[in-house]
Amino acid sequence: MRYFYVILLGFSTFTYSKDKGDEQFKGISIDGRVSVGAEIERLKHGNQVYDAKVRIKTKRKSGMKGILSLRTDNDREVFLQDAYINTEFKESGYELDFGKHKKRIGLEWQYGKKDRMSVSRTYIYKKLEEFTYVGRESVIKLSSPSVDEGNEFHFEAALGINEANDGNVNLFATKSFGPGNPNVGTWVLLQRDKAETFSQLVWANVLSLWSHDNPLRYEVELFSGVDPYESEFEKIFGDGKSIYFYAARTQLAYRFGFGTNKVLSPYLQLSYYVHDSEFPEYNTHEYITGLSYLIDQIQFNLTTSIVGTNSRIDSSTRTYDQSGLAGEVVVFF
Repeated sequence: MRYFYVILLGFSTFTYSKDKGDEQFKGISIDGRVSVGAEIERLKHGNQVYDAKVRIKTKRKSGMKGILSLRTDNDREVFLQDAYINTEFKESGYELDFGKHKKRIGLEWQYGKKDRMSVSRTYIYKKLEEFTYVGRESVIKLSSPSVDEGNEFHFEAALGINEANDGNVNLFATKSFGPGNPNVGTWVLLQRDKAETFSQLVWANVLSLWSHDNPLRYEVELFSGVDPYESEFEKIFGDGKSIYFYAARTQLAYRFGFGTNKVLSPYLQLSYYVHDSEFPEYNTHEYITGLSYLIDQIQFNLTTSIVGTNSRIDSSTRTYDQSGLAGEVVVFF
């Protein structure tokens, strides 16, 4: 599959580039980021963290452009993150993406790192990634004109398949109430999850209310869905029932200097995750406080997180092994 994407982007680059000498690169734009930081777990164990990403876009021609992104971090050498072709239908403003692309659920995956307050994704989103409900995969996606272009309503409909050949349908719809007013949105994912001897239909849903257009920034999200791993275990060793999770997340920040090239943003975030809807005593709490300082294209982030979780066996004892302190400097270009 990886060779298919290389051929795909090679074709798109060939299609949109010029034929002579230096003229060849005039149809390409490049952006990305470089970040360096450190994480300390339980104020005992620390490690350096780095991350870099480069995104290349070809000039649109006949309504089409190619997008390629390369990334590297602590755990992986340089790898292909995205490789897809975007087609814009001028009369309607609709767009069609085809290739390796982001599978999105919720605000932290709908928007990029520059728009996220915390250094890393929060506990709930890490669980969604663990369930393969978010990530990168082969996608064909249809999108209506975006809210950023002055539209009040926007939707996306995508068909995807991951490396395990699990197919899915992903729907997203959002309503904007105008500049400075809140937005509401919902994501719905239906996915075929293959176990060793059977397949199961799993799903996830996110409801969100947010505002990023004022000095006071806030996000409120509700999550629900099927835990594919717990459900698989129940179907093999238990009574065959599905295990459902639900969760809530809220974030509040105030941005001093909003609208200028120097913005200081203290923020607070609270999350509550129930692992089994029939046993709500089995849950995880996350408390995050942080400070973000953006100077032009340079961002300084500091995050303190307290993550307390218990177990199905002993719900009265809560551990804090995943708590810690993290800081980073990110340069966008």
